[in-house]
Order: sequence, then C-alpha cells, then structure tokens
Amino acid sequence: MKKVTVGVLSTVFVCLMATNGFALTINDLGVVGTIEPTNGQGSSVPIEIQWAQSLLGLGANVNPTFNGDSINVLTEEYTTSLTVYNATLTGGTKFDTGIGLDLSGFDYVLGKYDGQNAGYVLFNMAALGSNSLPEFSNTIWGNAGTEQFQLSHATGFNPIPEPATVLLFGSGLAGLGLWRWKTAKKA
Repeated sequence: MKKVTVGVLSTVFVCLMATNGFALTINDLGVVGTIEPTNGQGSSVPIEIQWAQSLLGLGANVNPTFNGDSINVLTEEYTTSLTVYNATLTGGTKFDTGIGLDLSGFDYVLGKYDGQNAGYVLFNMAALGSNSLPEFSNTIWGNAGTEQFQLSHATGFNPIPEPATVLLFGSGLAGLGLWRWKTAKKA
C-alpha cells in the first residue's frame, strides 16, 4: 500500500512540475518584476540587459516610471514583486521562442510577452521552481482564466557553468597544484 501511495504522489508531483500553464502573478516565487516599454518599443540584448538590471536595482513592491535609458529615449514602467532580488547580470543569450525551452542553465531569464499593453517579466530561475517559463502572462496584464499575452522570446542572463566544465576546470587546477608540488619538492 505504501509503494502505491508513494508512486501515485510521485506521479502527481512530476505532472504538476512539468506543466507551465499556471496562472502567473507579480508576487509568484521567482517573479522579480515587470517592464512595460512605451509604444511597442523594440528591444535588443543590450537594451534587455539594461532593463533587467534596472529592475534588479529597485526595492520591493515599487512602480517607478523612467523617462528613457541610455539606448532609447522612450519611457519604461517598472513593477517589482514583494521579494527583493539583487544581482549583477552578465551575458545575454536571446532565444526566438521561450515556449518549452529548458532555461535551467541561467540565473535570470527575461520573458517577452506579446499583446496589446503587455511587456517583459524577469524571472529568477532558482526561485521559480520550474525549468521553463509560463506560456501566458494572463493575470499580470490580462484577465485570469484567459490565454492572453503569449511568450514570444526569452533572454537568459548569468549562465550557470555545466558540471562537466566545472569538473574540467577543477582537474586542471589539481594538475597544476600537483605539478607545482613536484617541482618545489625537487628544488
């Protein structure tokens, strides 16, 4: 009986974790905040890094509007969640679509949700509890229960090194240490 219960609970847990159709709200775990550029303002990786870094520099539960940035002379409205996130962003890998991608290799991911009056949502991937972004931003810019504002692209920041890379780097350091120890012993 215990094996059946554990098996059923495990299956339910895996199914819940595999879905990305949850209703997204500004105060969900992993949601840093939103950026709403004016007039359908286009973006590029340098602009998205600047927007995301500005969002990370704000306090919790604030809603400032900035008149322009160093790249564009347009206005962006920022909204932060109740949780304070603070980081310095590096890199910037843009994916043409964000749906179904495994984005676990990044600390932060900025998702662009299209539609009238939609914008960008910055996620902390470790706190999000999922390897992918929600497909729709329903409750942030739309109505709960409707599929509005679909994810169009994503940009990942602060790539996390793969375990194999870390292992190779560690092996190289160990080899250098051993070589230095042997040459110091001979002298």
